[in-house]
Amino acid sequence: MTRAAENRLRKLIDHPPRGSAIAKAKKFGVDLYGILENLKLTPAERFRRAAAETSFVRRIRRTLHGATS
Repeated sequence: MTRAAENRLRKLIDHPPRGSAIAKAKKFGVDLYGILENLKLTPAERFRRAAAETSFVRRIRRTLHGATS
């Protein structure tokens, strides 16, 4: 993604057209900047990030499960 394209998207997120899907998503609470940051990653980078987050959640669940036993 070029810097110009990213800047256009940031402006669109900050000031979405009234009634647009972006405006509705923003009002609903969708993390549009999070989506934008993810789009800047390659598919392999997104996969690695998701795998790391999954691993983290599993470790937390094991810790919590062990604490309640």
